[in-house]
Amino acid sequence: IANLEAMQFDSGSVRLAVIAEIIDAYNSARFFQESAAITRASIRSRKQVLELVQRRATAEDATALEIAQTKALLATAEANLPILLGRYEESVFRIATLVVQPGSDVLARMNAGRAQLRPRGKLEVGVPADVLRNRPDVRRAEREFARATASVGVAEAQLLPSLSLDGTVTVGDLDSWSFGPTLFLPLFNRAVLSANRDVTLSRAEEAE
Repeated sequence: IANLEAMQFDSGSVRLAVIAEIIDAYNSARFFQESAAITRASIRSRKQVLELVQRRATAEDATALEIAQTKALLATAEANLPILLGRYEESVFRIATLVVQPGSDVLARMNAGRAQLRPRGKLEVGVPADVLRNRPDVRRAEREFARATASVGVAEAQLLPSLSLDGTVTVGDLDSWSFGPTLFLPLFNRAVLSANRDVTLSRAEEAE
């Protein structure tokens, strides 16, 4: 039962992980989208500055070094733009993969453009113990500890003598039945059972 409950909480951890990945990919996509827009504006501005510097150079009011520096800044901005657009599309297709939707559809919706996600108002996290109890990974660890503790009890029981009751019933021309107890004494394999008990104790400590 503890193992089953641990697996159920594990599915909750996976669900939270997927949601976190989607939010991270969305914020990354919006960040690179906004960065690309800023870079485009920077490219337009640097082109205007270059034209101005070239006019000044024609009037012998600017040096060749100023022209070279302006061209270098423009080239840097133009080189950064494809990188930002590539990172943007990478984040968008990451979202499409996580939500199992066609990449073209997600890209079309994301191209409309919106701001990054931001928390609104004051966040009340509550009592720390409640936060921990609501985390499925912590709950899963608790159930794994319960499973490990129960396994210790099973291993301890195997070191003790056990009594089983066996019986058979035969139905036919001559009905018969038999019944009798069987006593099991762990004598010859006690070292193995003791080692198994020690292993379960170690696992319980690890789970704790």
